[in-house]
Amino acid sequence: MLAWGLVGLRLVAIGGERALLKRLGHRAPHGLIPTFWFFALPALLLLPWAWPLPWVGLPSGILLALSTFLYILALRQGELSQVAPLSSLSYGFLFLLDLFLGKASSWDAPSLLGLLFIMGGSASLYQKRPSSLLHLRGLLKIPGGPAMLLYAGLLALQRQLDQAMAPGEDPIPYAASAFLTVTFLLALILGWQKKLSLAFHFAQREKGLVILAGGNNLLTFLLALWALPTVPISLQEPLMALSQGVTALLARFLFQEDLRGRLPGIGLIILGSALILASPR
Repeated sequence: MLAWGLVGLRLVAIGGERALLKRLGHRAPHGLIPTFWFFALPALLLLPWAWPLPWVGLPSGILLALSTFLYILALRQGELSQVAPLSSLSYGFLFLLDLFLGKASSWDAPSLLGLLFIMGGSASLYQKRPSSLLHLRGLLKIPGGPAMLLYAGLLALQRQLDQAMAPGEDPIPYAASAFLTVTFLLALILGWQKKLSLAFHFAQREKGLVILAGGNNLLTFLLALWALPTVPISLQEPLMALSQGVTALLARFLFQEDLRGRLPGIGLIILGSALILASPR
């Protein structure tokens, strides 16, 4: 029961995370600075409780660095309620990875139907025609679409990696190892570009936003790990589609985006998530 409570809390946190990152991306003077602080702050907070660091989190950290940069780039380029639903395509990538790894039997008929509802509903949020999901070239024309599609694939790969490597590991050292990997890589890049001082000036100017974004990132990462293995990643991730409703509301009230025509898509996402939740997997 506790594991499901953690999943629910993570759902709300992810819904708010997209709005925080969009705001952070718009205000940052350099594209890598939001990603740097998104991970640097949690890494520093975890470090005193995570020494010595396990190397097992290194691969996850490398994927996190690249995928989060693409994620923030996509949110910066497009409308929040329009481009964020593209991240739901990661559920399709998760299914393909399960199929490749011989774990497709965990996806029964209700789960697959729920997956289709989630993907179709997400498509209808940013396209007038639900069938546009079958025309990937159309997705590439959406502002922020190409970056979010790449993010979706990397996210599915990173979640599968966490499922393979995180069980048996203490979540705090594992998260610290992944976050410090991201921080170190981006610090090297920003230093090479002579932008590291700019990153610290930005953090001083936007300290409240940086703290909120970094703290939320730490929360969502640890909640996913703590829920394993009771709630597997292949079930956690489709349920995170419910966070699109939270994101849509924030897009309306924080960014004054027009949600007309997108609410049916949110309903499909909720229905699809309910089907997956009810499936005995």
